[in-house]
Amino acid sequence: HDEGLPMISVRGNPATGQVLASFGSLADIILAEPGAHIGFAPHRALHGASHENAHDEQYAAESFFGHGQVDRIVERDKLKHELASLLEILAPEFRQEAAGKARGHRPKLKPREPWEMVQLARRPDRPRAMDYIQRMFSPFIELHGDRLYGDDPAVVTGLARLGAESVVVIAQQKSRPAQAEIEPSTGAPASLPAESRGEITPEGFRKASRAVQLAARFKLPIISLIDTPGPRLGLEMEQRGLANAIAGSITAMLRARTPSISVLIGEGGSEAALAFGVADRVLMLQNAIYTPISPEDGAASEHRDPGRASDMARALKLTSMDCLRMGAIDAVVPEPPEGAHGSPEEAARLLRRTLMRELAELRETRVSSLVKRRRKKYRKIGQHVRNPQEAEAKESPVPRRRTWRSGLFRRGGKPLDERPKDERVKKVKTAGKAGKP
Repeated sequence: HDEGLPMISVRGNPATGQVLASFGSLADIILAEPGAHIGFAPHRALHGASHENAHDEQYAAESFFGHGQVDRIVERDKLKHELASLLEILAPEFRQEAAGKARGHRPKLKPREPWEMVQLARRPDRPRAMDYIQRMFSPFIELHGDRLYGDDPAVVTGLARLGAESVVVIAQQKSRPAQAEIEPSTGAPASLPAESRGEITPEGFRKASRAVQLAARFKLPIISLIDTPGPRLGLEMEQRGLANAIAGSITAMLRARTPSISVLIGEGGSEAALAFGVADRVLMLQNAIYTPISPEDGAASEHRDPGRASDMARALKLTSMDCLRMGAIDAVVPEPPEGAHGSPEEAARLLRRTLMRELAELRETRVSSLVKRRRKKYRKIGQHVRNPQEAEAKESPVPRRRTWRSGLFRRGGKPLDERPKDERVKKVKTAGKAGKP
């Protein structure tokens, strides 16, 4: 780890004892063979010490995979190819470079009403994260689990190649509802379970944090795709550390010493979107939305009437153009005229082109500068909204007076520029002798 070298563990049958409790569990990536017996205690000791009716399946690789302890289950005859692919991505020989300094022209975006964009972002046939991943990255090797408790299917992480660049992908994945789960009148999903809606558990946030740490260790850029209404709520989620997991994800993204790009591809809701969106570049598809609260919840809270969600959508400023004007995002990625659902291939092509250009530009900046700019960016975000008078002063054509530290302003008196020339020169020289600029 200190040398930045990949460490991959393959758990055969059996994988027990001190080996498992030492370097076998500290690897960056953990693979396991199908049906392999895994556990600290050997098979015989488990049956003798356990007071429960333990089944052999509970100590198999598949059970540990479901509990977030294994990244992938790979058959032995496919291990060589799997290991070679992982090492090729973790130790890349090539990097993306920008073809030129000129940026592409800004496309003309079709204006839409906020509520219409909310409905487009929630469409059941809108491309999901895996639809973009399959079309933009080749290869993509998915990694599972948070190494603590479980594996949240609403969060997809993995290693991939974007053009000539190795990257770490972190995505929020909604399940596509069945036809029976769609409202015939509106075409929107009906009441779905949290798993289908893409609500994220604490395990999902910890899984994302682990992927960020992996990217930073091997200096691989991070690309996150955001599409979720928010975290999954409930007493059980609180007891499993929901707040801590969200805070950990935000902190990991903020501190990552590697370039990062976040893309809102659909519904970006609540802290779940922010936990994946603290990046050097934040992009937003034309018909995506970004909001701290859903229009329905906002209308219920503000007007005591969820039916006024369309009015609340306008007040929340959740559209891509609103977010761009407020500085919450850096750029809007155009979609096909009818929307991303009309041509998923074209939507993926437009996004892939933008990602490659942004990533090449980020590669030209030192990592230390990226981290400083990232922190500064999120400390200043929304300042013009918090203090309108200050914003007007900044936009005023009257130049601001220089401070005393510049050597051109005398504390407690008039600006030195308004004093006689001899006195101004004398004061500047005196300040220089005192060790001031």
